[in-house]
Amino acid sequence: MVLRLCSIAFVLLSAVTAPADAAEQYVIDTKGQHAFIEFRIKHLGYSWLYGRFNDFAGAFTLDREAPGSSGVEVEIDTASVDTNHAERDKHLRSSDFLHVDEYPTARFVSTAVERTTEGAGVILGELTLKGVTNPVGIAFEEIGHGDPTPGAATAPALSARRPCAWPTSASTTTWGRRRRRSS
Repeated sequence: MVLRLCSIAFVLLSAVTAPADAAEQYVIDTKGQHAFIEFRIKHLGYSWLYGRFNDFAGAFTLDREAPGSSGVEVEIDTASVDTNHAERDKHLRSSDFLHVDEYPTARFVSTAVERTTEGAGVILGELTLKGVTNPVGIAFEEIGHGDPTPGAATAPALSARRPCAWPTSASTTTWGRRRRRSS
């Protein structure tokens, strides 16, 4: 099974704004259903299976003048994995995959943000899953920003669903899952 890290999707929207002359600070809006983390994995080698993590929290800093100073941190409750199939989710939570009893959280912390074009770029960082940390890159695209409702904080909407331009796929063995030996 291969986890497509570039398919991890989170739309980042506002909660808190910093002064205009500083980098903007935001809390990812999970309560208002404005953010999500999705994934896709190969299923039996011939199809894609899509899923999501329902419970997570995080924050990000956006510096429009110096994008390299921007960053994001996200913590994911691994037991919240949801593929719309209860028995499969139970298996994914087991020690065969996420081992949620021993590793209840996964964490992504950015190490750099690089602009590739106007409004798009790459968030480089480290993903810790099952106690193992590996570097990953997530392509992003700014899809808008502004004040959608009176009195709301202004925040960017970023989509991390763009196709990745560099390797961001990782075998589950990268995070300690052993391959089954054929009989």
